[in-house]
Amino acid sequence: RIRHPVCVVKWSPEGRRLITGSQNGEFTLWSAFGFISDSSITGSDQAIRSIAWSHNQDYLVSGSGDGSIKVYTPQLAPINQLGNPAHQKSVRSISFAPTDKKLCSGGDDLNINLWDFATGEKEAVLKGHNFDVKSVSWHPTNSLILSGSRDNCVKLWNSRSGKEINSISDHRNTVSYVDWNPINGNWFVSTSRDK
Repeated sequence: RIRHPVCVVKWSPEGRRLITGSQNGEFTLWSAFGFISDSSITGSDQAIRSIAWSHNQDYLVSGSGDGSIKVYTPQLAPINQLGNPAHQKSVRSISFAPTDKKLCSGGDDLNINLWDFATGEKEAVLKGHNFDVKSVSWHPTNSLILSGSRDNCVKLWNSRSGKEINSISDHRNTVSYVDWNPINGNWFVSTSRDK
């Protein structure tokens, strides 16, 4: 039983378990059959704000309120940490490249960081948002990244050059989520606190 607010929840790749990240920095694995807690570990001193699975399902990556990004096995054994810290403020979103060789992270420090997943090295910082980056999504087949921010904008980036390609400011409030169509990437969706 969780005694702290849950900040993020994801299905495990095989769909048999749920993983939650809570305000107190704890991960909990839940069986989807009866929703019984399998195990819990402390992942951070602060809230777990984001969770992403690698496409090959070999790694779980978390982003926390302290700006850290940590890498785990599917059984939640710690493997690595990216950066020190990865962001200067809370990490709100993480997304893997289609090959799993790279990932991007967005945070309250206004930045989108690009990472070499094998080495854990930061390769680039994409700057252009005027407020917190709430969501990032790597295109399912191309070198494109979507980002959504508290500045009410959705931005499209070229991950190779690090350049902003386009900015869409149709929302009137914080863009809380962006995602590509996973089948072909021809479309994307964005959500906001618009009324």
